[in-house]
Amino acid sequence: MIIRLAYEELRARVKTIGIVSIVVFAIVIPSMRASRNVYSIAAAFILAFTAAIYNQRSTYEDEKDETLPFLRSLPISPAEVVCARALASVAVIALYTVLALIAATLATRFILGRGSPNWKAGAVPAFGLGLFTMAFMQAVYFRFGARVIVGFLNIAMSAGAIAILAFKSPVLSARFGPLASRAISHAAAWRAENPATAAAVLGAVAICAILATWAYAAWALGRKEIV
Repeated sequence: MIIRLAYEELRARVKTIGIVSIVVFAIVIPSMRASRNVYSIAAAFILAFTAAIYNQRSTYEDEKDETLPFLRSLPISPAEVVCARALASVAVIALYTVLALIAATLATRFILGRGSPNWKAGAVPAFGLGLFTMAFMQAVYFRFGARVIVGFLNIAMSAGAIAILAFKSPVLSARFGPLASRAISHAAAWRAENPATAAAVLGAVAICAILATWAYAAWALGRKEIV
């Protein structure tokens, strides 16, 4: 039943997946101006933003088509609905990750005229952050509704813009820039010295965060009053 629900979810979202796929290419390619390795960090945030856009559109379609009342009328539990959404999210984020890496490769080869970027460095964090964003947005949707998704995106984009402006500020950059650089350098050095431990710790934290968020989504859907 879960696999069938996931399949129906993907089939119903083919148009949305295609439209948001264009966003992946439109965002990734212009972002590859500074360095061919910048995408290893930027791709993760690009995937998170893309997942948020996908959720905004799909949750709007859910409310428009009254999908949740239909699902709750079926002899299935909220946990099964959430598991199906999680399975479909894995497929969607995997597709967007591949598209983002293809876009990054096209940008570095044919626009910047440089070698191919390191897919391994960007695929795992991009996939993980994108999947967490999908889980988080679904939890917000099940708990508060689709309208809150729009407000959350506006707040997130405003906070991101403020953070970028603050980072570019000469005063803040002079005061906190060296501290941030030292912290990043120490973290990178520890990761280079202990690659297996770092991968295990980061992987465990990511998996626990994603599973906990989906569990909250199941709880929120179970409490949600469908009228």
